[in-house]
Amino acid sequence: MKRKTLLAAVTVLTALLLFGCSLNQNKENTIKDNKKLAVVIDHVNTVFNEKYGATGTGAVTMPVMMEKTDFYSTFALKREDFSDYYGLSSISMTNSDRLVSVRCKEGRTEAVSGAFEKYRKDLMNQYEFYRVGGSYERAKAGKVYVKGDYVFLLVLGVGKGADGAYDFEGDLQMAVTAIDSMFN
Repeated sequence: MKRKTLLAAVTVLTALLLFGCSLNQNKENTIKDNKKLAVVIDHVNTVFNEKYGATGTGAVTMPVMMEKTDFYSTFALKREDFSDYYGLSSISMTNSDRLVSVRCKEGRTEAVSGAFEKYRKDLMNQYEFYRVGGSYERAKAGKVYVKGDYVFLLVLGVGKGADGAYDFEGDLQMAVTAIDSMFN
């Protein structure tokens, strides 16, 4: 009898431990205070404005908000791929800036990150022979950042470094740090 009781106790404790770990894991990959993705993107823009001056553009030059239909057509996503979205793209034809975010439905993170990476490569091809204002270099340096069930397309950067060359790595890291700071 003692053996069965001990086995039951160990089973219950193991289940509680696994359940607790899964709760903690989910909490780490959620936006603080259940805020929307728009708040995360606004925070990235605030960080850029603090560093480069309150120009009103933030991380994306001449930003325009992307509509839900843009997510379906531009990125070839489907309704079953995501539950929340927010994105900004530059309205300028000579600028590759994109700051896009999606909360994926369960099991769809890989599909969304693949679609975002394909789009980033398409931007590189689009600007490869029309290298105005660093748009090609910006798209080439861009990245797809996955944070739990959230996927971010980061094609951004203010411009040239002290040596006159384009260096977008610091701005990308600044965006990732700003995103991370909004999560539990």
